[in-house]
Amino acid sequence: MKVLFLDIDGVLNKMNTRDVFYEGGHMYTNLDQALVNRFRRWLEDKEDLNIVLSSTWRFYPKTRKILNDEGIFWEGVTPINRSRGMEIHEWLLAQEGPISEVAIIDDNPNMWPVGRYFVQTSETHGLLDKHLKRLDKLLGYAAPDK
Repeated sequence: MKVLFLDIDGVLNKMNTRDVFYEGGHMYTNLDQALVNRFRRWLEDKEDLNIVLSSTWRFYPKTRKILNDEGIFWEGVTPINRSRGMEIHEWLLAQEGPISEVAIIDDNPNMWPVGRYFVQTSETHGLLDKHLKRLDKLLGYAAPDK
């Protein structure tokens, strides 16, 4: 099984994305359509990839609906813990079946103890082509280096 841990803020939107809304006492910005389209194009040939939502968007019905309306679906969510890295680590430890490749896409740098799987975006730019190339490498979709 190949697993991608997906954050939303700073990945599929950025600081200047318009239409701020509130849910559960948190402020969210809507998705950036160009970033969403880039991500969906990248996903097109990855039928074997399982997405696990690690974003705080996993907590609220409105944010989950926004993702679903954009065609972004996931197989699971990470548990609640004190740090994103530990949430991902706990999710990995709880799995019974084999996991062949893992990648994390997030703008939050706190990825201990799973940092070797991490691709960091920024809230200024969100998801870029260079991040997708790194994800391809981590998930075994890229040709091996010669």
